[in-house]
Amino acid sequence: MRKRRIGSRRLSREQMRTLRNARAGIAKVFIWGAVVSLALVAMQLQVFKTSEYRLHSDRNRLRKITIPAPRGLIMDRRGRLLAENIPSYTLYLIPSRDESVDETLRRLEDVLPLSQRKRAELENRLSRNSFSPVKVADNIDIAVRSFLEEHSELIPAMMIRSEPLRYYRYGREFSHVIGYVGELTPSEKES
Repeated sequence: MRKRRIGSRRLSREQMRTLRNARAGIAKVFIWGAVVSLALVAMQLQVFKTSEYRLHSDRNRLRKITIPAPRGLIMDRRGRLLAENIPSYTLYLIPSRDESVDETLRRLEDVLPLSQRKRAELENRLSRNSFSPVKVADNIDIAVRSFLEEHSELIPAMMIRSEPLRYYRYGREFSHVIGYVGELTPSEKES
């Protein structure tokens, strides 16, 4: 019978098998403990906290973007154009977790000057909205638009969209016939 030496003692083959089985049993207990704890954590996340994480998931993947409806041309009875749509470019910022609101606005101010009031309003709206785009400026100049699109990697939270702008060819002369519809002012929203 072959004997093995551990420390100053020699172990028989039977004792070595018993020692090996004991070590394997301890390893099995640790492995099963890890598997059971992982299963409990998975069950907690998938069963007990499903609604909480589904809400977080929906907020992360769904973004509400309003698209303005196209408006038609208005002509008089002789076919002369009274009102039409011209392209206008609107700048939006999408709140991001990757970059602070202050840093985004600071980078934007290098190109598009913002008043203190407008900046404070934007900071407030960007911090409140989770992922909804916030309008920064509408009808921006073509030079500013081109520069922003060329340097879009500097402001990743930026989005420029083309939106139709109503153009009344004769201004106020036909306002009593055509009418006027515009965006609500903050005081009109309150009332």
